[in-house]
Amino acid sequence: MAMKCSPKVLIVQFNRYLYDEEDGEKVYEKIHSDIHIDESLSLYNYYPNNSNEEIPNLDYVLSGIVFHNGDTPFCGHYTSCIKTEDHVGSPCFVHYDDEHGERRASNYITSLETKRRQCYMAMYVLDETNLVCERA
Repeated sequence: MAMKCSPKVLIVQFNRYLYDEEDGEKVYEKIHSDIHIDESLSLYNYYPNNSNEEIPNLDYVLSGIVFHNGDTPFCGHYTSCIKTEDHVGSPCFVHYDDEHGERRASNYITSLETKRRQCYMAMYVLDETNLVCERA
């Protein structure tokens, strides 16, 4: 069975650690580079273009981020931001840290360098406004 439909959820995990062995011991070094997170993502450039096929919708919108604050993959603290709407229907994010949630502006993830350096995983959902899907 061949899939001709985009997944509804796309999860992107960022490799934030370099692994090496020094004198027989495993050594992990955290990568602190700034990752640019877009609020939308298009995968059209990665889809094989066959003129006989209808191209499925490959547009995604950011729905959440997981952050890791720590120096090794074995210790640290994870937090997350989930996209929602405020009381008037405008998009915003809720930043969760353990049991506590705090509303943030819609550009909270994309504008703060500190958060972009802690980004561990991004979740995108398919923009279903112009969905075309076939299953073979």
